[in-house]
Amino acid sequence: MTTQTFTRVAEGIVQRAPKQFLARTWRGGPSQTFATKQLAVAWRRQQYAKRDQGAPVIVRKSVETVEAECTRWLAANQSYVTAESMRIYATRIRRQVLHAKVGLGAVVASDLTYEDVEAWAGALQAQGFSARTVNQARGVLGRVLDGAVKATPPRLASNPVTYARTLPLPRQTTVEAPDASAVFAIVDALPERFQIVAWLALGAGLRFAEAVAVKPEDVHRDGLVLHVQRQWDGRQFKLPKGRKARWVPVEPSLIAKLDAHQARFGLSVGGTYASLACGSLLANSGKQWQREWDRARAATGVDLEGVHQLRHAFGSFHAAAGETVANVASWMGHASTATTHAYYFHAMPNARPSTDLLARPARSRTNRALKVVS
Repeated sequence: MTTQTFTRVAEGIVQRAPKQFLARTWRGGPSQTFATKQLAVAWRRQQYAKRDQGAPVIVRKSVETVEAECTRWLAANQSYVTAESMRIYATRIRRQVLHAKVGLGAVVASDLTYEDVEAWAGALQAQGFSARTVNQARGVLGRVLDGAVKATPPRLASNPVTYARTLPLPRQTTVEAPDASAVFAIVDALPERFQIVAWLALGAGLRFAEAVAVKPEDVHRDGLVLHVQRQWDGRQFKLPKGRKARWVPVEPSLIAKLDAHQARFGLSVGGTYASLACGSLLANSGKQWQREWDRARAATGVDLEGVHQLRHAFGSFHAAAGETVANVASWMGHASTATTHAYYFHAMPNARPSTDLLARPARSRTNRALKVVS
């Protein structure tokens, strides 16, 4: 699979394709794509000259609605944004920005104020949307209007979303350990092809995007460790969250499950364990995964929202078994041991975050407290 690369060819100029040169200016300033490097450089110099001379920027009052700006923005970014990200943006625009009752679709973009944005966010929350969802929709609206501000010629003088306040988020500082029997029950209720992702989340603490990207060469059988070095973003492989690979000790029973899964179902077209019946990556059908998970929840009566709860189970089980905070943080890929301590060690007053950031975690002496059921 080919990966799009940007090449820096001059100060503030990056090349996206053979005839696509993106010229960038100062932070929050305009940017534009040109067919040649010479045009991009000349335009950039002209923008800086206008700014230094204090030349006024002429903005003609736009009569386009927010809905029209959203449509324009989605069409303009199709070739620069991943398909999964575009799906998320389009969903936020359809469900929140253009909400049937409280949406901003009919509002003229140039008449929109930050008070309107704050009122819209409050109305969405009153409709039952969470503060996190509303803030995400607010971010997408900000991207849309930012495109209108940076257009040539600009259609908006400023972006009102920049001045609107975000909704406060309820901070979750603890994660309760789920019952082990309930965890194994819901995994066993999944279709056999889907179980391997759940076992990787439970037995190695992987995120969903990491679990569907595990390949046979990542499993080191002699040392009983798993090298977590990639995740799948719906379009290509990339480094895990935080852009850091990590090593996770695993049990022989998990390796046996990987071998049994490969023997029965083979590997995906991308060389990973997780796949659909057609051979494509399981991550390409997140909705199908969620449907199967919901069916397993209904069949077992276990209240676990998704596969990420199995990752939390991994951390909670190791914390309860007496593992060190530094080890659990390293295995789970947390940037700070304080996060691991707050999530999984809150009920254990004797556990403390490690202050030695350069310490290399040793193999767990208590890792066998978490047994993957054969």
